[in-house]
Amino acid sequence: MNSFGDTHILKSFESFKEKEEWWTGRLITIKKTMNNLYIKTPSPDEVGIVIRVQETTIGCHLEVFFSVSSATSWIVTSDVYSQTDKK
Repeated sequence: MNSFGDTHILKSFESFKEKEEWWTGRLITIKKTMNNLYIKTPSPDEVGIVIRVQETTIGCHLEVFFSVSSATSWIVTSDVYSQTDKK
């Protein structure tokens, strides 16, 4: 059973490459539903896998693939729970 948490919020990385390696392939769940008129994200009970990381001026964004909807979404790292042990 995978466990999810928000310890990634306090995690520091020495480089973007290290951050990218840590996130890529990691399972996540959404902390809360952020659905609105313009952005559709999966519900909090769906699990997705991080396929790409992008650093912006407003934070780190993850491109996440959700198999239930067969679609990807860009989500800020502060809005997700990450898999605590990536195996």
